[in-house]
Amino acid sequence: MGAPAASRGAYPSTNGFTVIDSLNVYGTIARTFQVHRASTTNGSPIFSVDCSTASAATGINIVGAAAGSGVAVAAISSGTNENLTIDSLGTGTITFNATGTGAVITNRSTRVIISSATAFVVAKTAVGTDNILLVDTSVASAATGISVTGRAAGTAATIAAISSGTNEGIQISGKGGSAVDI
Repeated sequence: MGAPAASRGAYPSTNGFTVIDSLNVYGTIARTFQVHRASTTNGSPIFSVDCSTASAATGINIVGAAAGSGVAVAAISSGTNENLTIDSLGTGTITFNATGTGAVITNRSTRVIISSATAFVVAKTAVGTDNILLVDTSVASAATGISVTGRAAGTAATIAAISSGTNEGIQISGKGGSAVDI
């Protein structure tokens, strides 16, 4: 079933609901707009928009592009600068590029803020027994660390101690009493 081109509105279709041009939904409740697989009694929604914040002036913008050009997801706001927060539920994880074969790229500074023995891990698999790099931030009074600085070709890269104190050393240890070769 189709609507005449002149109406340019919303109309029922054989597979749900079709909108031509635009759809504006206004509301003031936590579940203003939801998409469910079959019915509202069929569990949690697949997509939900929360409009319950009275002073809301932020949101997200999703922009499609031609094939091969990517999809853009961005924060929008009436302000100049706006954060974008992505959260999993409970102990769930956030996975980037799980099925893609391309790289995950960031063009800005990246900061990991967590107190954990496995705050940042580079590993071959998700098993956790093949860690290549592990950053432990679990020491409550930690005030020291290392800085790695890349340099131009022909100039040595540097590994340096960083600290809130004046003087700080670097300790390198082998596992189980094994030697450290430098």
